[in-house]
Amino acid sequence: MAENRVREADAVGLKQLPRRWATAVQVVGTFGLAVFLVLYYVLVVQPREAARYDQLRASVGAMLQVVEANQSLLTRQQAANLETLYVEAVANEAADRIVKALEQGQGSQNLQSDLVNILVVRAALLQGFVRKDGAVVSELLVNKLRYGKAPESLAAAGAAGNWKATERAQILYGCREAILFDLAGLAK
Repeated sequence: MAENRVREADAVGLKQLPRRWATAVQVVGTFGLAVFLVLYYVLVVQPREAARYDQLRASVGAMLQVVEANQSLLTRQQAANLETLYVEAVANEAADRIVKALEQGQGSQNLQSDLVNILVVRAALLQGFVRKDGAVVSELLVNKLRYGKAPESLAAAGAAGNWKATERAQILYGCREAILFDLAGLAK
């Protein structure tokens, strides 16, 4: 009986159907629609749903890690904006420190150490901010600043008295430019 059904299906153009459709028609014709639906669910739908569920579970797991670590995911533009705010804040603090060092006649080494501390400690305040690609903003800043020359050049200029008669606004501008230069990765 099943053979008759296959012959009838061939007669109406089963060979002209795509292979998957032809197989589906043969299964339905041979075993019935209920068996076909069970097989389709087990072989096609369930693996797709399982893969989708695994992706969802991994995504939720990653989000839970972010929430548990009190982190905020940022786009690259948001991270760049945060970096700009950091530079503004740190440049002001560095300028104040240089003005104070000029008034006290402090040496280059102590000033440089103070400037490094200011830059690194303030970068630590950005802990918890992570870019969507997984990069930690505070670590990126510290790594850029560690290889930069801003503290050294600012301390040398302050200790040498290059800024002795300079207004604070000019010192602030110099600090801002030196830090931005380091963060741009140009100071190597």
